[in-house]
Amino acid sequence: MTRVLGIATLIAWLGPGFALATAEDLVAQSFEIRGPATQRLVVLDAPTVTGDSYAITGSVACDGVEGDAYLEMWSEFPDGSRYFSRTLDSRGPTSKLTGTADSRAFALPFFLEPGAPRPVRLEVNVVMPAAGRVVVRELRFGSGEDVTATPGAWWSDRTAGWIGGIAGSAVGVFGALVGTLTSLRRGRRFVIGGLVALAAVGFVLLVVGLVALASGQPYAVWYPLLLLGVLDPALALSLLPSARRRFDEPHGARALEG
Repeated sequence: MTRVLGIATLIAWLGPGFALATAEDLVAQSFEIRGPATQRLVVLDAPTVTGDSYAITGSVACDGVEGDAYLEMWSEFPDGSRYFSRTLDSRGPTSKLTGTADSRAFALPFFLEPGAPRPVRLEVNVVMPAAGRVVVRELRFGSGEDVTATPGAWWSDRTAGWIGGIAGSAVGVFGALVGTLTSLRRGRRFVIGGLVALAAVGFVLLVVGLVALASGQPYAVWYPLLLLGVLDPALALSLLPSARRRFDEPHGARALEG
């Protein structure tokens, strides 16, 4: 997803002084920050942005961090305007730093409007309002791709949104079609077979979601799998008995009852 911080000289603050690093050197370096502090890690001048999105990614670990610390990326544009991206979410690669946690992937993405000016300078900082220790490693810069993807993840937050939207819409349309066909008592094979298939697919998604959760996949991967794995069988199994009864009752039975 990402490529090594690129083609430019980076300035890294290591302790009290500056250390000039090439892109290759930076990936191998480790930045340790003790709070309270606001510490600059990286400055990237004239980054090569090839698409409408870019990100700084890497890995971060924290030890005894009090309160909510975070990583931030400032993007400076040709007109002098500056905008930030911060890891202040509750989960995923953009989650905040608090307490003690093993090394995990992080992402500081930025999304541009199509045709908008590209940044002329990027600055990455660690902000720690209180005591604690943060270690940052393997910084990389990427652009023109799915910059929200966590390294090793099956898909990104953005892809998860597409999966949820498409799957939810498809299940909704299928449910409406099942209701219409059942009320008309048409397409028995399609309705019954479709509901059984929906339940089976849901159970498979549930198992895959549990595997994703157990293997440490990010929230954007396991949550939609588990959600669909629970909702799909619940919907299918709730509709199946009534659909069978409707198809099995004699023609004209409801009219006679009236």
